[in-house]
Amino acid sequence: MQLPSIILGGAVSIIAVAGTSMAEPLRPPPGVAAPAATYNWTGIYGGIVGGWNRSRGRGHSSMPTEILDPPPGFFVTTQAEMDFRSRGSGALFGGTIGANYQIGMIVFGVEGDLAWTDTSGHGRNGFTQVATVVTPGPVVTQVTPGVLSHRWDMNWFSTGRLRAGVTPADRLLIFGTLGLAAAGVDLKTRKEIDVVTLTTAKDSTYYGWTAGAGGEYALTPRIRLKADWLYYDLGSESHQTRTILRDVNYGFATRDGLATQRSKLDLTGYTFRGGVNIGF
Repeated sequence: MQLPSIILGGAVSIIAVAGTSMAEPLRPPPGVAAPAATYNWTGIYGGIVGGWNRSRGRGHSSMPTEILDPPPGFFVTTQAEMDFRSRGSGALFGGTIGANYQIGMIVFGVEGDLAWTDTSGHGRNGFTQVATVVTPGPVVTQVTPGVLSHRWDMNWFSTGRLRAGVTPADRLLIFGTLGLAAAGVDLKTRKEIDVVTLTTAKDSTYYGWTAGAGGEYALTPRIRLKADWLYYDLGSESHQTRTILRDVNYGFATRDGLATQRSKLDLTGYTFRGGVNIGF
């Protein structure tokens, strides 16, 4: 048999075997399980979230006071400056909604949440009020000690964030997150000095930023467990109130006074949260 005939016969045999193999579906070797289908994170989801919140409040309060209708030749101003700090913690519980888009092992998303919380902090600080009395004679300085009590209550906490993560294993997502945060906070102060007690109260919405990390695990094609940690900085809010002080004894005369109370509170903190998401 000539060599070309041998090569031609072998080629025909190889093509015939290959055609037979392609006609049959590929199967794993005996005893080896077929690989599971890769989980797809793309889609819209909603769920519930709950956890623990820890906040730190740093504030400043001042109370300049002036005498109304002073006697001729007299001028009185008073000033009280004080810093205060407090920490608070509490539970939070609410809802989440978001959407993911997956490209290979990378998952991009956007998520928002709104939660009720009972986080609060309070404290009590001493301060000194300095009064300057300008008279037709010498200038007199009076120093009076006082006490400032404060309390703040965070009633709700909300975030809107971008997320980006990777899927190191099927059904597991590890992500980082960055976005905006907001909270409803009620600040109350109470100043006691001499025989005068002054109070303020203001409910404000604080706005800031948040960043953190977390993970999700898909129990089923639709149900996923989630846990994350967030740090937040809500910035500061200020408010001012004015109070008429009736019949204050200034030593040289009894007159009405005007007290202007200014308070500012800055809030930072972090949350540990867990939840369940359901894909739609």
